[in-house]
Amino acid sequence: NANSGDNLLLNGDFEDWDSDSLSPGSQNNWTLAGSGSTFNKEAETFYPKNYAVLHGNNSGRLVIPVNTAVTLLQTFDSASSSYTAVATQGMECNLSAWVYCTTADRVKLYIGAAVGSFHSGTGWELMKASATLAATATTAVVGLTIPSSGSTAAIPLFVDEIWMTLGQSENMDIPYSELRNWNHVPPVA
Repeated sequence: NANSGDNLLLNGDFEDWDSDSLSPGSQNNWTLAGSGSTFNKEAETFYPKNYAVLHGNNSGRLVIPVNTAVTLLQTFDSASSSYTAVATQGMECNLSAWVYCTTADRVKLYIGAAVGSFHSGTGWELMKASATLAATATTAVVGLTIPSSGSTAAIPLFVDEIWMTLGQSENMDIPYSELRNWNHVPPVA
C-alpha cells in the first residue's frame, strides 16, 4: 500500500484532501498542471460499490481536456522536514502507480521526464518505471504525465496507490560466507 513505510511520497494513497477538487495548482503535496484539467476526490461507496477506488476511502479522478498536456506531480525533497532524509544523488528512482484508464497510449509515469510504457487502456493497471537521478540531484519530481500529442478526445482516469523508492529495483545478491572444511559423506550402499 502507498501508506507503507517504504513509500517516500506523501499522500500517495490520495486519502488526504484539503478540498474535494483541484484545478491547476497545488494541494496535499500534489501539483496539477494543464489548462482546463481537473483533479478531484473520488470517494469510496458501497451498495453499489465504487470500483474507481482501488484501496482505502478515496482515489483521485483526473480529467484531461482535448489537445492539452497534463501533469500530476510531487517533488520529493530529502532536505525538507516533510520527507524522509535519504540520498538522491545518482540514485535509481523507482515509481509505481495503479491507474485506471480505458484509453490506450495516453498516460505515462514521470520521473523528471516521461518514463516507462504507456497505459494500455484496459482498466486498472499497475504501472512501473525507473530512472537514474542526476549525480547532483537533491530532489526527484515524480508522478503522471499525459502528453497532448495524438489526443482527439478528453479522457478521465483514476489514480490510487502511487509510491516511490530510491535504490536499486532488483533484489541484491548478498555476499555469502564461503563454506570451508567440510566433508561429503555419500549414502550407505
